[in-house]
Amino acid sequence: MDYYLKYLDKSRKLSNTQKVSESRIRELETEVQKLKIQLINPATPPNANKELLAILKAVSEVSMVTPGDLTGPERKRSISVVRFCFMYIAKEYEFTHAEIGRFVNRDHSTVIHGVKNYDSWIELKYKYETRIYKDAKKILERG
Repeated sequence: MDYYLKYLDKSRKLSNTQKVSESRIRELETEVQKLKIQLINPATPPNANKELLAILKAVSEVSMVTPGDLTGPERKRSISVVRFCFMYIAKEYEFTHAEIGRFVNRDHSTVIHGVKNYDSWIELKYKYETRIYKDAKKILERG
């Protein structure tokens, strides 16, 4: 009887270990996918405009969204809103839609859409969007 109980206990421990290992493998696979995206599409291109990099850094710092997420393929609203803020501020600094689009790996029409949407959000005084914009502008004005 004791032998059977020891055998059951060992098999339970093994199955728990296997479940933990499988979940860790899934976590690592998603991390590998993110790293592949960064290798293919780095957040800061080598010939990037210094002003655009400063805007990206300020918006990223205020919103707690990484520069890699802002220039990456992610389409979540939480990231898109911040990306649109970046586009809006870059447009205020008189960058063309094409320049902004190349920087964030988007088409110029996406930049037009983002700037237009962000402008309407500021006019409607959306709290989150307005706060990101104001805080990023403060950081850029400081230097």
